[in-house]
Amino acid sequence: MPKHGEFDQYYSRKLQQIGLDLLESFKGSKKHHRMRCLTCHYEWTATPVSKIQTNKKYGVNGCPVCCKNRKEDLYTQSRTKNINALVQRGIEVIDSQYDGRRSKNGNPTEKVRVKNTNCGHVFWCTAGNLLSRNVQCGVCGPQTRAKPLTNWSKENSKKWRETATEWQIYKANVSALTRKAYKRYQHSINPTSLPIGRAGVEGAYHIDHIVPVRYCFENQISEHVCANHSNLQIINWRANVGSRNHLKGSIPPLFHQYIPSNSRLLHFAKQIQKRIFPKSELFVNVNNIITTLFDKSNNHAVLIIPLDEFHMSKKTAMISMNQFVETGISFSIIFEDELTHNTDLIYNKLRHYTKTNTSTRIHGRDCVIKTVNSQDKGIFLQKYHVQGNDNSQIAYGGYFNNQLIAMMTFTTPRVALGYKNKDRSTYADIWELSRFTTNTNYRIPGIASRLLEYFKRNHSWKEIFSFADRRWSVGNLYYKLGFDLVQTNAPDYFYIIDGVRKHRWAYRKDMLKSKLAHYDPAATEYQNMLSHGYDRIWDCGTLKFSLRKITINHK
Repeated sequence: MPKHGEFDQYYSRKLQQIGLDLLESFKGSKKHHRMRCLTCHYEWTATPVSKIQTNKKYGVNGCPVCCKNRKEDLYTQSRTKNINALVQRGIEVIDSQYDGRRSKNGNPTEKVRVKNTNCGHVFWCTAGNLLSRNVQCGVCGPQTRAKPLTNWSKENSKKWRETATEWQIYKANVSALTRKAYKRYQHSINPTSLPIGRAGVEGAYHIDHIVPVRYCFENQISEHVCANHSNLQIINWRANVGSRNHLKGSIPPLFHQYIPSNSRLLHFAKQIQKRIFPKSELFVNVNNIITTLFDKSNNHAVLIIPLDEFHMSKKTAMISMNQFVETGISFSIIFEDELTHNTDLIYNKLRHYTKTNTSTRIHGRDCVIKTVNSQDKGIFLQKYHVQGNDNSQIAYGGYFNNQLIAMMTFTTPRVALGYKNKDRSTYADIWELSRFTTNTNYRIPGIASRLLEYFKRNHSWKEIFSFADRRWSVGNLYYKLGFDLVQTNAPDYFYIIDGVRKHRWAYRKDMLKSKLAHYDPAATEYQNMLSHGYDRIWDCGTLKFSLRKITINHK
């Protein structure tokens, strides 16, 4: 059996043969030793056996620095080869930051400035396309490709030629009606007065139809509906050019009767996926519920419920909610009209509930608490709360640098909740926490607690109650504020009026006589509404929370 000294000599000799010098006494073939490369004199630690095996397999000594230098030499040769290949094709690189890689500055989408030496045109193109797609000229190419395509289109557009006159008339009528609608409703369509201009003009904007004119024409939608002011928006000319038949934005309720429910649902789902859940899947079966969108990374499901006849008179939202709760999946159940009227607010609400909100963080203790006047309260709630303004008598706001960024409102108990006696003394010191919301540009931990404490210090109270919408919330905020869950309320229903949900309280039977053309006193509220074409849809109900003041009797 060889002695330890013989192993030392053997491995030292072997390593020297492949260009390495052992710098310490031999400890074992699989033990790390300090060694030096005899070529570049770089020192590092490695096992002798690994370097010998590397030499047998690859013919190199395994020095990290030598390996890096060899790779750099290969890369340099490859990049030089790429530049030479472009020159042979007549492409001259005039971008000093490009060295022949397949991407510029490590970014595959960044473009390189080059020149075609044959036609003299200078254009921009990504490095990947330059090297892989035999690009010749970014100016001549599109013109050359467009010519046969145009000829083919003309030769094969029999359908277009047959409808050309009708289409031109339709388009002209829509154009004239659009100009009138824009002139009349410019303040709401273009509130910031963005400049209207032609395509290609820097900074120019177009008056665009959310539901495109061509789509309206092909689906026999009236010119007046197509040109309705609710279907108009202002977008940058680049976003408008080439968009053709694609919907851009939230579909106006006016079009719900013309656009199939499935098409509307797919449009809304793709908008949410694009803006908030890019890794989500669309229309996934989650515990026998076809979920509009499901994000596995957040374990969050989004269910959009269309306002169509199939879902009317059904408790789809409640059934779905129970299924999600059983499987432990967090969820947001959204009615279609919310994505039409409160689009940005709904998006921000989804970001908040799924903790994907990247807004500025301000702690509640850094805010100043003071009373909010009625006008500012209405504006703030309309902008940042899904339910909009309320009839509250008290509103407190959190201000940061004199800017209102959070609000909590309180009201005396509502008649709709059973508090019918007008004598306030019968339910003295009982208050409803009506609204709590924050500016969606900020995250403000601790502000809800501060606003509530401010109210409690400045008002006499025995009980404060509030409600959480089960479509969005399980009441975590109320638990943090010290409230107790006292009641789970059954689902409530809404009537669909012109594509928008209206709460049943505004359509009670005693009010229908003045609202319906053919009111039948012998029929029920629902029968009267249904006979006039107004069906109903149900929500998920609410959770009632209560905070009661603890009184201590001193003997």
